[in-house]
Amino acid sequence: MTEDQKKIKTMVDEIAKWSKLADDCKQQLERLKGEFQKLGAAELENTKLKQVEFWGNGAAKVVVTQSETVKVFSHTFLLQTLDQLLKDFSKEKVTYEYTEPFKRILSSVCQGNYSEGSLDDVISQITGDDKTRKALKKKLKGNWEKDIQVLLSLTEMTEQEAKHYAYFVQEIINWEKIVHLLESAGHHKDTQNFDVALNAIKHAVIVEEGVKVGIETGEVA
Repeated sequence: MTEDQKKIKTMVDEIAKWSKLADDCKQQLERLKGEFQKLGAAELENTKLKQVEFWGNGAAKVVVTQSETVKVFSHTFLLQTLDQLLKDFSKEKVTYEYTEPFKRILSSVCQGNYSEGSLDDVISQITGDDKTRKALKKKLKGNWEKDIQVLLSLTEMTEQEAKHYAYFVQEIINWEKIVHLLESAGHHKDTQNFDVALNAIKHAVIVEEGVKVGIETGEVA
C-alpha cells in the first residue's frame, strides 16, 4: 500500500468519525432545542410576550421566540372587503406584500386577540383620578411589556394587576384598530355589514405560528 493510499484511508476514517459525531451533535442539539421550546411555550403562555431568555452559568443564553407568519390566501376576499383602502397596505407585484402594521391587524382578527370595548372604559376601571386617566390615555399604546411599566409607574397596582390590565389594554387597542380599518373601508361598527367584513377577513387570512430557538455564546466568566 502506497503512502497516498494510506493517507486516503485515514482521511476516509476521519470524515466518517466526524460525520458520525456531527450527527450525534445534531440529534442532541435538536433534543435540547425541543426542551427549550416546551420551556419557552410555558413561560409565554397567557402573556403578550413573544420572547423569553434562559441564561447559563456564564455568558451563554438560549432565546426562545414565538413567531407568526401571516399568509393571505385570498387577496380577492380582502379587496372585496376593504376595496380601495387595501392599496394603502399592499404593494402590487406578481404576489402581494402587506405592511407589518396591517399584518398585525390581520393577525389580531384571525387569532381573536381583541376585546370589544374602548380604552376609556378600561382606564375608568383602573382609576377615578382625572389626571391619572389622562396620563394613561396618552401613554398606553398596546405594547404589553411597556404598558405594564406605565401602569406600575402611574398607579398603585401590583405587578400581577398591571399584567392583567396591560393584557386587556392591548386587546382593546387591537379592537380599536380593527374598527378603524373596517370603518375606513365603509363597514360601520354595530352593523351586519361590519360583521360580514370581519368574518371575510378571517376566511381570507391564515396565521401560522412557530417557535424559534436561538443560541448565543460568550466567554464564560
